[in-house]
Amino acid sequence: MRTRWSHVVGLLALLGVLGALRAEFRQGPVDEAGLWVVGLGTAAVLLAPVAARLPMAAAVAIVSGAALLLTGSPAHEWLSRGLACGLGALVAADLLRRGRAPDDPPALRDERDVGRLALAAATAGAAAGVVVLVGELVAGGTVGHAFEATAVIGPAHGVSHLLLVPFVLVLPRCHGDAGRPEQVAQAVLAAGVAVAVFAVDSRGVVTLLLPLLAWGALRFDVRHSLWTLVLLDLLAHRLTMVGYGPFAAAVQGGDDRAWVGSVLLQGYLASCAAIVLPLVVTTQLQRRRAREAAAERRRAERLVTSTVGTAIMATDLEGRIALANPGSVGLYGWSVEELVGSSLHVLLAPGELASQAHGLGVPADLATVLAHLALDPEGGRREWVVRHRDGSARAHLVGVAGLVDDDEAPSGYVVTAEDITDRIRVQEALIATLVTEHEAVRRLEEVEGVKDALVSTVSHELRTPITSILGYTEMLEEGEYGALTGPQLSAVTRVGQNSRRLLSLIDDLLTLSRLQSGALQLSRHPVDLRQVVLTAYDVVEAALAGRDLVVELDLPADPVVVEGDVEKLERLVANLLSNAVKFTPDGGSIEVVVLAGPDLLEPHVVEVRDTGLGIPEEEQEKLFSRFFRSSVAEERAIQGTGLGLSIVQAIAELHDGRVSATSAVGRGTTFRVELPPGTGTPEPLVLPDVAV
Repeated sequence: MRTRWSHVVGLLALLGVLGALRAEFRQGPVDEAGLWVVGLGTAAVLLAPVAARLPMAAAVAIVSGAALLLTGSPAHEWLSRGLACGLGALVAADLLRRGRAPDDPPALRDERDVGRLALAAATAGAAAGVVVLVGELVAGGTVGHAFEATAVIGPAHGVSHLLLVPFVLVLPRCHGDAGRPEQVAQAVLAAGVAVAVFAVDSRGVVTLLLPLLAWGALRFDVRHSLWTLVLLDLLAHRLTMVGYGPFAAAVQGGDDRAWVGSVLLQGYLASCAAIVLPLVVTTQLQRRRAREAAAERRRAERLVTSTVGTAIMATDLEGRIALANPGSVGLYGWSVEELVGSSLHVLLAPGELASQAHGLGVPADLATVLAHLALDPEGGRREWVVRHRDGSARAHLVGVAGLVDDDEAPSGYVVTAEDITDRIRVQEALIATLVTEHEAVRRLEEVEGVKDALVSTVSHELRTPITSILGYTEMLEEGEYGALTGPQLSAVTRVGQNSRRLLSLIDDLLTLSRLQSGALQLSRHPVDLRQVVLTAYDVVEAALAGRDLVVELDLPADPVVVEGDVEKLERLVANLLSNAVKFTPDGGSIEVVVLAGPDLLEPHVVEVRDTGLGIPEEEQEKLFSRFFRSSVAEERAIQGTGLGLSIVQAIAELHDGRVSATSAVGRGTTFRVELPPGTGTPEPLVLPDVAV
C-alpha cells in the first residue's frame, strides 16, 4: 500500500510541476495550461483506492488550479481549468473502473479495453470542455472566445488521456518479436521522420509517420508504442509552436484562427493514437494466443511422444495411419516408419473387423466402422482383439474420435489403444476366486445350519433325561427311597449340582439357537426397566448366599419404559448380574444403574458395574463370541459355559439395542446396554422382598 500511495503522490506532484511549466512558457492556444499533462491526474485517481476516488479528483483539481494560480493566470482560468481537470479525471476513472471488481485493476489487454479507454478519453475531454465553456461565459467572455477555449482544451484533454493513462493500466504480459537494436532503430527513425514531417508546411506528408507507427505496433510491445506516441506529441507541439509543420500556419495565423490549428493538431495526434493503440493491443493479444497455442501444441506433442503404455494414432477417413506415437511400437512391435502409411487392418486379428462390424450392425468395412465409432458420444471405446507383429493376439481397449479440418469437415480419426489383456486375466481370476469363495461361504452356511440343527436336536433330546435325573436325585436327597448315609447323600448332591449345570447349558444352547435362527418370537409390550432389574436381582440372589459382596441397585423414581419382551430382558440383566457375581471376589461391590434417556431420541441405559477381576484388553473384542472364556476365568477355574454374553448381545439386538463393555484387569468391568425408549403404561412396579 505504501508503494501505491507513493506513486499517487508522485503523479500529483508531476502534474503540478509540468502544468506550471506549461503555463509559464505557453506561447499560444496549443500550449494552454494543463493540456498535455491532465492524464497524469486521471492516472493518480486510478491508482488510489476506490473509496478515495472523489477526494483524489478534488486533489487533482486543486493541484491543477494551483499550478495556474502560481503562474499568474486569471482567477476564472485557474478555477475553471482546475475544475475541468478534476471532473475529467473523475469521469474517466469511473468509466475505466466500471464493471470491474474493487481488486480488479483497469487493464488494456484487448479490443474492449481499447474501446473503454477511447470512451473515457472522449468523455473526459467533453466534460472538461463543458466546464471551460461555462467558466468563460460566467467570467464575462464572449461566446466566440468561450467556444475557442473549449475547442482547444476539450480535444487536448482527450488526447492526454489516450497517451498518458495507459501507462498505469495493466498491459499485456507479452514481449514483442523484435530485439533491442530494432527497437532503437524504429524509435530513432520515427523521431527523425517526425522532425522531417513537421519541418515542411504540407499536410499531405503527415501520413508518412503512420507506417513507422504501425511498424512499432506490429513488432514491439504496448509500452514501446506508448512512448513513441508521447515522443510524437512532444515533437509535434514544440515544432508547431516554433513555426514548423503543417499546422503551424493555422496556429500562428491570428487569434481568431489559432484554435483551428490546435484542433487540427489534436485531431492528428488522436488519429495516430486511434490507429496505434488498437493495432498494438490486438497484435499483442494475437501474439499471446499464438504462443499459448504453440505451448499447448508442444504439451500435446510431449504427451503423445512420452506416452509409452498407450498407442495413439492419427488416420485418414479410410483408416490409413498418418501418425503414430512411440507407444504404438511397444504395443504392436512395428516401428513408427512401418506403421505410417499402413492400414489399421495390419493390427487386427483375423476376423476381428467382421466381428466388430456385426456387433455394431454395420457393413464389414474399416472406414464405415471407424465412422460409426467416431459418432459414439462415449468415444467409441470397445474391446478389440489385435495382432502383435510376432503373431500373438492381445485384447486392447480401443477408442475412436473424429478429426475435422478448418471447414469443420471430417478429415480423419484419432485412435487410442490400451493393452488390457493382463487386466482381463486378473478380472477372470478374481471372478473365479469370488465364485470359489461364494461356494465356500454357501457350504459353511450349510455346515452352520446343520450344526445349529444338531445342537437344537441334541439339546432337546438331552433335556428330558437330565430333567428326569435331576428329579430322581431330589427324591433321593429327600429320603423318598430311604435314608442315605453321609457319603451317599454327598454323592447324590454332586449329581444334582452337575445335572443343574448341564441343564443350564442346554437352556443356553436352545435359547441362543432360537435367537440366532429367528425362531424365538418376542412378546413386545411396555416394560419398566426398573422391574426388569428387580426381578433379575431376585433370580441371582441365591448366588449371593455366603458371599461378602455389596450389591446396589440405582433406580430412578419414575418408570423407564421400553417396548420389549419382559422375560428376555430379565434374562439379559440376570446374565450380566450373574457374571458380575462370579467374577467379583469377596469384599468387592456390584452396582446396577438404570439411566433414562432425556427424550425419545436418546436410548435408555442399563449398566452393570463391578470391581471384579476384569478382562485383558486384547481379549475384549471376543467377549460376545459363543463359548468364549477369558484367560482370567480359565486361570481361576471359574465355572461357566461362555454363552451368557452371546445371549445378552442377541437379546439386545432383537430389541434394536446394543451392548458394550469397558474393562481393565484388576479394576473391574462395566457392561452397558442401550435400548430404544418406548411408550405406553407398563405394569405397576412390584418390589421383591429383598435386602439391597
